[in-house]
Amino acid sequence: AQLLFKMAEIAEQRLGRNQEATDLYRRAVQLDPSSSTALRALARKLREHARWDELIDVLQRDLKNHSARTERSTLYFRIGETY
Repeated sequence: AQLLFKMAEIAEQRLGRNQEATDLYRRAVQLDPSSSTALRALARKLREHARWDELIDVLQRDLKNHSARTERSTLYFRIGETY
């Protein structure tokens, strides 16, 4: 999952291949659903591409990884913003 995440970063930042980066972030999340880093990167790309339904799903999955109130409230806020 970490290798896929790194590949996604390179595709996005150095090569400008946004769709490829999104796909790689998605695959990284599939391999490691507890990776908040990958979930947040995927959420960012989905927001850029206006993929609202999938974005909400990703944010809800990220909620499962956090118990701190501040992190959870931030995620709930982002979900609310998306609706």
